[in-house]
Amino acid sequence: LLSLEEKIDQTRDDYYYHLQNESRDVTAFIEYFLSLMVDSASQVLTKISQPHDLSTASTLLPRRQELLNIIADHSPCSFDFLHRRFMAIPASTLRYDLLNLQRKNLITKLGVTRGALYSTRIQSSPSLPESDSS
Repeated sequence: LLSLEEKIDQTRDDYYYHLQNESRDVTAFIEYFLSLMVDSASQVLTKISQPHDLSTASTLLPRRQELLNIIADHSPCSFDFLHRRFMAIPASTLRYDLLNLQRKNLITKLGVTRGALYSTRIQSSPSLPESDSS
């Protein structure tokens, strides 16, 4: 987590200046090195304290990302349609991936039976008013 090497590389001249100090007093080098550690630690602290949106599509595993893209392109689609696209993947794994996408609110399941359809959240909301007006 600490990018101490990067900090040393950025301030390479200061680093070598403090290392090549001919006096036996290492206080200046210790102060320099501690300031690098404090800077690195504060950067890490700000990085981990920022809220992360873990439900975004960019944090998905590649197969789940591809699954989401297929659902977005062919929405709504059945489990059988998706399973034919992923023949090498066991059905239970595919169901788990779909459940994971549902929990992250990226897709929605339309229906509860085996014939349920999957749709993306973005596309399902605008299509509801169109189907009501027909």
